[in-house]
Amino acid sequence: MLKSKPVFEIKVPGKWILAGEHAVLRGSEALAFPLYSRYLKLFYFKNESNPESEFELFIEGENKQELELIIWSVLERAFSILNVKRSHIFGLVKIQSFIALGGGVGASATLCVALTEWLHFLGYIKNDEMFDFARNLENLFHGESSGVDVAVTLFKKPLVFTRSNGFVDLKISSMPALYLSYSGARRETRDCIE
Repeated sequence: MLKSKPVFEIKVPGKWILAGEHAVLRGSEALAFPLYSRYLKLFYFKNESNPESEFELFIEGENKQELELIIWSVLERAFSILNVKRSHIFGLVKIQSFIALGGGVGASATLCVALTEWLHFLGYIKNDEMFDFARNLENLFHGESSGVDVAVTLFKKPLVFTRSNGFVDLKISSMPALYLSYSGARRETRDCIE
């Protein structure tokens, strides 16, 4: 019987970038912000009656079908990097996705960060390795991730980001009212960069 309450859960916000979305790959600065209205949640449950039960994955939410197509390749990449066999992972991971892939608001980063946080909870990743690990996972989506999406979704605060210098907190005394509107156009990030 699975525990009724998760032993671990995390909500990872999407991102929006005011300036420098793709120019950051060529050394420019990017101004990035967390987007709390779009997010991904991950819950981890242990099986109390059989602690070493086979690993299971359950996906739900608005973007379930999109996530089902890619989740196993991301998990396999994570396990490969860590040199961990899937058979050594137990329990159930439930993911709720409320962020569309290809919409430009950080769907791949939210997934990579959520999985990184979970693997950190399990003891496979150290605190100071989390950013690089999540960015490495995100390379699956981007070819080469700049890291800006991962940084803002991992640290959940406004950032000024450059590839060469990393990121610093964006000090804002008063945030203006800004609104994002979705055009409905979606593309893979690799296509947008090219």
